[in-house]
Amino acid sequence: LLVTGLPGTGKSALARGLGDRAGFEVIRSDVVRKELAALVEVNPQTIGFLERGSYTPSVELALQLARVFGVSVEAVFSLEPFPPLAAQIGAPASPPKGDTP
Repeated sequence: LLVTGLPGTGKSALARGLGDRAGFEVIRSDVVRKELAALVEVNPQTIGFLERGSYTPSVELALQLARVFGVSVEAVFSLEPFPPLAAQIGAPASPPKGDTP
């Protein structure tokens, strides 16, 4: 479950409530972003730019990130866009029409 919205709109409270009721683990992306940034010694905004694809990392940063995740650089970065995860696992990218609440 992904909860998005503007700051201060109650996203975290909603996610915690839904997570508690459904037995999900709630992961706050801002906290994870700060932790990852600290591990590779960059500003958390840099991680956000990388997530959005609006920043190309140095070779050193790319290698550091790959090391943190325990994977090759190619598993994290590519010259071509990665296909959507849904396509990789054979799932529909969005629910069929009429299946949304």
